[in-house]
Amino acid sequence: MILYIYLISEEEEGMKIPKIEYEVYYPFYNNINLTKFDLHLCKGTKIEILIPVKINDSLDKYNPKSNYYNDVCYKTTSESGTDISIKDRRNDFIDNNMALCEEKCDLINYNYSNEKVKCSCEIKTSISPNYDFKFNKNKFFKCFIDIKNIANFNILKCYTISFNIKNIS
Repeated sequence: MILYIYLISEEEEGMKIPKIEYEVYYPFYNNINLTKFDLHLCKGTKIEILIPVKINDSLDKYNPKSNYYNDVCYKTTSESGTDISIKDRRNDFIDNNMALCEEKCDLINYNYSNEKVKCSCEIKTSISPNYDFKFNKNKFFKCFIDIKNIANFNILKCYTISFNIKNIS
């Protein structure tokens, strides 16, 4: 069966990637008419999307599921030489539009030679009403792994880093 994809790719100022919307059609009755495929039948299925984008930094900084944003023991230093908290890293991700994949998508990998990111995304069952193709930054916060850190008990797992003689000096 041949499928036809109606794809809309809309750039948003400040974002590294476009917002992508699509509908799928199949030929019906001697290939004369196209019928819209009911993507609700695919709900819960993920698709992979390749998006051209150029990045200059570590892939960890562009992946909200990486240890950079989710491991309290991950060491990183600000320009002033201090450690950057996970909350500040996450805020920087949102404020600086670091997303390489849309909301409800997971970054799978990045090919540095052809400068394309591969994202695994939930099927979109319909095009946004009124063609409102804006990114919802609040949904990007949901991409991060939820860290429960009552009274900073999670920081205790970093004791080996804290008591390393190199880190103390």
